[in-house]
Amino acid sequence: MTNDVGLLPCVDGGVTVGFTKSHHANDIGWYKKQFVPVMAWQDGKVIKAWTTANGGDMGNAVLLEHYYGNQKRWSIYMHLRDVPKVRVGQEVKMGDALGVRGNTGYSHGVHLHFAISDLVDKNYAYSYSRFYNACTRDPMEFCYVDDKHDWSNYIDPK
Repeated sequence: MTNDVGLLPCVDGGVTVGFTKSHHANDIGWYKKQFVPVMAWQDGKVIKAWTTANGGDMGNAVLLEHYYGNQKRWSIYMHLRDVPKVRVGQEVKMGDALGVRGNTGYSHGVHLHFAISDLVDKNYAYSYSRFYNACTRDPMEFCYVDDKHDWSNYIDPK
């Protein structure tokens, strides 16, 4: 895909906390299947992956960098249940599983904390507080639901 629109990273969840001045992301809860994978919003490259041990408030998390045209975007996926299923430097395709929604880090229930940024300085992406403050647009503006991703038969890997 070569534009700003990508796949909603959780196909069975509803937004439980939306984008506001104090919450620069969307928290996507789970509906019927808690163990549906968190999916890559867009084709990209893993530039950082945290575990609960080094992710602090984020818990287990993944940061992707996306290239298209002359623009870049970054997307972050936080509070994953387990260690991310991807590694730094790995190329991912839109819809690839990154992990499973969880409750790690500073979290109050199973959900995905999802944010998108169009930073101009890559160094911002490596500092979550700077990255978070640079997320100025609701990520749902850049998402669509794609019915081809059917996770109804997904089996929890644990």
